[in-house]
Amino acid sequence: MCLFYTFSLLSKKIYPMEESNVSSVVEYAGLGQRCLNCLIDMIVLGFLLITIDIAVIVFLYFAVGTEQLQSNGELLNNLFGVLDAIIFVGFFTCIEGLSKGRTLGKVITGTKAVRPNLQPITWKDAFMRSLCRIIPFEPFSGLLISPAFWHDSLTKTIVIKIRRRPS
Repeated sequence: MCLFYTFSLLSKKIYPMEESNVSSVVEYAGLGQRCLNCLIDMIVLGFLLITIDIAVIVFLYFAVGTEQLQSNGELLNNLFGVLDAIIFVGFFTCIEGLSKGRTLGKVITGTKAVRPNLQPITWKDAFMRSLCRIIPFEPFSGLLISPAFWHDSLTKTIVIKIRRRPS
């Protein structure tokens, strides 16, 4: 059985095992930091979604007119549901993929998503983390079930505190 780390809720620390070539103890991001990350990222994403949704509505209004929009309300709801899900996954994939595991929330709180060997996450990891975030009740998974949220545990990634360099 190959476990790289022993998880501890009380100390919020990860103890590297011999299989990883890491010599120092790494500290998990706390639940408060994780919630703040989520809040900040959701505010940014909310503004993005509202802006894009309004732009699509304005475009459709001029392209097909008011009567067509009103008569196809259910179709529009489905369209916006799919569009918003694509934007949601694309947003987190691009942000975490480009920044190697950081979002605006993680930058502000001094945390980072990494692989179990503490290497930066890959584009595949970022995409899979983003897909897992749309699982119903996923935001509650770290609160009720385990120390790791499903978008961490299912993708075998962790969120750690980054040591700030002294100025």
